[in-house]
Amino acid sequence: MTRQEVYDFIASMAVSQGVYGRLLDSLNDVSEEMRLYFLDSFADCKDMIGAVMQMEGEMDYLESVDTIKSALCQLTGEQVYILFTQYHGMHLLDASFYNYLVDEGILPEDDDDDDDDDDEGETR
Repeated sequence: MTRQEVYDFIASMAVSQGVYGRLLDSLNDVSEEMRLYFLDSFADCKDMIGAVMQMEGEMDYLESVDTIKSALCQLTGEQVYILFTQYHGMHLLDASFYNYLVDEGILPEDDDDDDDDDDEGETR
């Protein structure tokens, strides 16, 4: 099924089914990347019955994302940092992430031009 077919089905069901209304609201509130990921996950479904069966699990995923986001937003930045590094380890803090923080203006740009992207993926 196409993205549009799945989205249109959800929108049509949202009128009479509360769970689809909440799903539609969630799809409209998440990032475009998350929305497309969700809609693309039904590409292998042959019809709406297959999509509905699969959707039950996907709705649980979106609800858990919302629950996690709500909980993390109540914490300090330091608490979130500790949780992520305890779960994923320090390898998340590599040169690629450092460069991302520079690009986002969180960290100042390096004056050292010798540090091209050669150390991409290495931990600082």
